Amino acid sequence: MSGVLILIVIGIIWGFVKISESVSTGSKAIQDSKKFNEERLSKFGDRKINNTQSLFERNKDIIEKHKKDISTSSSRYRYYYIDNMTRDCINEICLAEGQNKIRPNYTYLSTWKMNAPKEWKDLSLQIEQLFNDRQKEIKEIEHRQTEIMQREAVQSLSSKYADLISQFDEITYRKVTTIDAYGEENWDALNKEANLLVEKIAKREGNDDDDIKRWRKSSWAMPEEYKKLTENLTTRFKTYYNTRKSKPVESGNVTGMSGVEFENHLAQLLKSNGFDSVAGTPATGDQGADLIAKRNGKTIIIQAKRYGGTVGNKAVQEVIAAINFYNGDEGWVITNSSFTKSARELASKSGIKLIDGTDMQQFSHVVNR
Repeated sequence: MSGVLILIVIGIIWGFVKISESVSTGSKAIQDSKKFNEERLSKFGDRKINNTQSLFERNKDIIEKHKKDISTSSSRYRYYYIDNMTRDCINEICLAEGQNKIRPNYTYLSTWKMNAPKEWKDLSLQIEQLFNDRQKEIKEIEHRQTEIMQREAVQSLSSKYADLISQFDEITYRKVTTIDAYGEENWDALNKEANLLVEKIAKREGNDDDDIKRWRKSSWAMPEEYKKLTENLTTRFKTYYNTRKSKPVESGNVTGMSGVEFENHLAQLLKSNGFDSVAGTPATGDQGADLIAKRNGKTIIIQAKRYGGTVGNKAVQEVIAAINFYNGDEGWVITNSSFTKSARELASKSGIKLIDGTDMQQFSHVVNR
């Protein structure tokens, strides 16, 4: 019997608890409704609801206000940003419409949509599209502004360091036109020289070795103005290269050229005079040959001598040895200078062709006779 009484008492207590909770919930609902109405009155006063218009049309002022906020928000690129902005806008529209029960408050927009009336779902889609379009517009504006700033920065650097940049094309041209053993130019030199020049400029601008090392590891770390400057240098050089390549190669004055530059110059002269291919040899272990040229089925081994004085027997001896080593058909020694008497005698007996500085003035005639 005592057990039954205990159960009755527990049931009575449980009933009182539920009644209390119900009263409390009802009281809270009343308080929330009162608070909602006070907030609505404070914010919108006696705003009229025109039911002949769609939700979107009659709340355009609220939507436009939130749309403007997108352009000034510091977190506009955060994930879910547009969702959250749409939800905040709908919260305010619910307030203006007196729809406390529909209000999403802080619920995820996707969760709110699951139970929202169709008219409100359609409204959210319209607002999302409008806000997304606004965000794209902002990005495009910022992108254009960034491009203008970067272009101005590059122009400033180009003007400030014109002394370095003016030398870039010629220095790079010499290195790019250095042919390898396959007869191909060294286009890897273009990026190397562009990067080298930009690093020199960056150091003059106050960047230290740690900055440079970081850029080498990851191009993302390099400031955009330096990236753009590098691109400009490579584009500039290609125009310079094409212009220079389109001009006939002049055989005359080679004063001031280094030995490698002289070899490059000869390679271009030979190509412009009908040689099928012209290849370089390794800088070390060249076995007495600087260039290997082919024409009409013949392989010609060439020793190039950019000298201040006269060229002696040694050059002729070297090309004789190189003919055997490279399985050549002929041997030539070309210089901007002149040959000693003994060099000419040895060349005559060995069938080696000598082209001196005077011959260089009429190069086409000499190599084709």
